[in-house]
Amino acid sequence: TGYAYSGLLGRIGPIIVHGSIILLLLGSTFGSFGGYTAQEIIPRGEIFHIQNLTKFGNFSYVPQNLSCRINNFWITYTKDLKTDQFYSDLSILDEKGKELKRKIVFVNEPLIFKDLVLYQTDWDIVGLKLSFDESKNFQIPLKRIIKNGNRFWFGSLNVDGNPITVVLNDLKGKVYFYDSKGILLEESFMGNFVKTKTGVKVQILDFITSTGLQIKSDPGINIVYLSFLLLMVSIYISFLTYSQIWLVEISGTTTVGGNSNRAVLFFQEEFRKILKRSSRSLN
Repeated sequence: TGYAYSGLLGRIGPIIVHGSIILLLLGSTFGSFGGYTAQEIIPRGEIFHIQNLTKFGNFSYVPQNLSCRINNFWITYTKDLKTDQFYSDLSILDEKGKELKRKIVFVNEPLIFKDLVLYQTDWDIVGLKLSFDESKNFQIPLKRIIKNGNRFWFGSLNVDGNPITVVLNDLKGKVYFYDSKGILLEESFMGNFVKTKTGVKVQILDFITSTGLQIKSDPGINIVYLSFLLLMVSIYISFLTYSQIWLVEISGTTTVGGNSNRAVLFFQEEFRKILKRSSRSLN
């Protein structure tokens, strides 16, 4: 009596496939009940705690001993003066203000700290820093308007009773000044002076920008990644052919048989070759 087999992993593969699916469900459930998602719009230079939750589970925990500082924000442009990428320099701080991790993030390059992931998602211009006659500094808020797929920002200031509207399209530095009748007074750039009708010199000092961040916490994400890895490997293993051959000798008569779970025609050809080799060796 004899027995032989090959491709045992092909039999184990489907078991691992089903186990991976169960592991995937467990990881997703764990992340759904214990994770959360938050959206924050924070001005450059500010420190914030996670507050604006958009999605959270029944057992979610938002750490209050951590905060994030927006060290800087800037935008790069292509040769055609189109937005290429926007960046945020972020720092994770503990409750004492000590920096735990720092990274420059941009689209598809988040900051990862333990189970927190901070994504760059949006940006905005919230105001302008100006000065009057190089002596008095002040800020004006800007409002974003989106029209025909384009966005621009505008604000207003009053100089000696004369209202002036300020308009800008991006962070390239160009600013437009209009009077109360909508007539363009002057185009200016960051650091330049604009002289009003009354002789007051207005200087553009800086943009006040804010960055849009999405913060995600998913405690089950590592389990999900592991389940996908096991699923891919086990599916590949499942395609391995599992074959068996039996040999039984009764009363001087030898009977040989076998089966295979797939590639039957190939197995039949190999089985015939095995029989021929066995008959030659016996003769």
